[in-house]
Amino acid sequence: MLVQPANKLEQEVFEVWKQVNPDAGYLNGLNELAGKVFVPGEESVKKVLQRIRELKVQVAEGDRMTIKFLNDLDLTLQFAEPHVPALQALTTIPAYIAKEGFNARHLAELSNSFTGFFEAFRPLSKREWSTEMKIFTTVECNGVLELVKMLKKNVRDPRARKSFNALASEVLSYKKPFKVAGVKKGDFEEVFPILKKSRNPLSRPKIYPWCLKDFYDFLEIAEEVERKALSWMREEKPLLDAVVSKLAKAYRVKPTVGNVDAAMKKKYKLKPSKIVKLTLELRKKAQPVFERLLVRVAPKYDCRIVPVPDYLKFYFPSAGMMPLDILTDKPFSVFFVNTDPKFNPPTTIPDILDLIVHEEYGHAVNFHNSAQQFVAKPSLLELVSTHLSTPITEGMAFHWELLSLRVLDTLARKPESELSAYEKAFLAALRKYGPLDTFLLEYEFLVRKWRFVRFFRAICDVRVNTGAQSLVQFVEWAHKETGIDRKIIFQQNVHFQEMPGYAPCYSVFGQSLRQIQDRALSLGADFVEFNSYVSSLGFPCRGVFESRLKRRYLEKEE
Repeated sequence: MLVQPANKLEQEVFEVWKQVNPDAGYLNGLNELAGKVFVPGEESVKKVLQRIRELKVQVAEGDRMTIKFLNDLDLTLQFAEPHVPALQALTTIPAYIAKEGFNARHLAELSNSFTGFFEAFRPLSKREWSTEMKIFTTVECNGVLELVKMLKKNVRDPRARKSFNALASEVLSYKKPFKVAGVKKGDFEEVFPILKKSRNPLSRPKIYPWCLKDFYDFLEIAEEVERKALSWMREEKPLLDAVVSKLAKAYRVKPTVGNVDAAMKKKYKLKPSKIVKLTLELRKKAQPVFERLLVRVAPKYDCRIVPVPDYLKFYFPSAGMMPLDILTDKPFSVFFVNTDPKFNPPTTIPDILDLIVHEEYGHAVNFHNSAQQFVAKPSLLELVSTHLSTPITEGMAFHWELLSLRVLDTLARKPESELSAYEKAFLAALRKYGPLDTFLLEYEFLVRKWRFVRFFRAICDVRVNTGAQSLVQFVEWAHKETGIDRKIIFQQNVHFQEMPGYAPCYSVFGQSLRQIQDRALSLGADFVEFNSYVSSLGFPCRGVFESRLKRRYLEKEE
């Protein structure tokens, strides 16, 4: 382990984190924790909660990071919804495979641990749950069953196969009380009509404020989150409308988001089988540009691009990034790209470029720069996996998309004689698909549209979890507001409802980061240096993260 605890208290807090999150510990690089999952039985949970309370007493006044870290562990232990075991299995087991391949012994131990996890959650089946919650549980359990089939195809060890069979048997039994007629794949065509008829929509008015505060360190209450997201949406609507109007004229269609989307898809006609190859090709041209003009990258950068496996398509409808071994000297990440037209895969080259910016220069570079302490020096607790990392990395990736417009505009304005060889190669790769001005408009359209999607996610999260709107009501409202296709709005919001408070992390922290950066640049900060420092800070709670940025860059204001 490269980064060591700074003191005895940090060591003790870290030991509790390892106890509660041994699966994350292994994926973070603690190989001695292989195959382990914390099984949340009544007595085991009670014992750990008591230890957390004891540690909180020892935290020095003003140590926000340690208190927030302990609060995250506290809420993790008490957050009990029926989809949790399946969701954790679906994220952990594929990550094990990404890290080490099909290790029969580890996968057998992991399967046995998850069988116990499902058993511990069985009492939840006696409670009444919303239709959405039943669907989440059914779909995620189906994903685990598909995952088990894949394991059995690739692992022949008889003891391992026995553990896989036991897990499948437990999952089949576990999901029965949550069955919703007509749900198999969990896609839009199946689920949306069912939810339109549902009379018991999802709502979490009691736990939602707790999730905002202790999972993600929101500095805003729910009403403020919604108000901010609505104001950003209204502020940026003219920018989206302007680019839609320009592209509609070029495509000779009516100026709506839906029409422009359709025209772009028709223009590019990407074959699903070619998406990963095209992503790799464009990424190769983009890397030297973004590493010089957007954010510097730590030297031992290792990010691998692969298609999303079937059992993760619901979880990654467009794309996703999986970080591994952050506590070791060989961290790496896996960039998943969805290629299934039943979900929301990239359908144009500008789509692919946007994913590269978001997943690589947002998530993967943030992970690698922090792991290698490239510019900043995050502590041990600021590197390991917790919910506190979500607003940091998602907000950063969200903001980097906006910054990429600045990078492309800078390149487009440069005289040909001043362009470097790598800049010329990148622009040539974009010109393969038509005039550069048109491509830049298409890319701006996607960035603007996705900003709206993230604003909508924040609004949806608040309204659904507080009971102000059902998911269906929200989708209809958002479609009417922008013309964005119902399917896209649904797919970009539905799985976030499994994780209350997650969806607003993109825009709320991203916009806060934008505000701090704008002020820092006005005071003379260097654009690339600022981004490189931000991407290397690790994953402290949001309040600590913002305080560090303000101390470093905004002291001149005080």
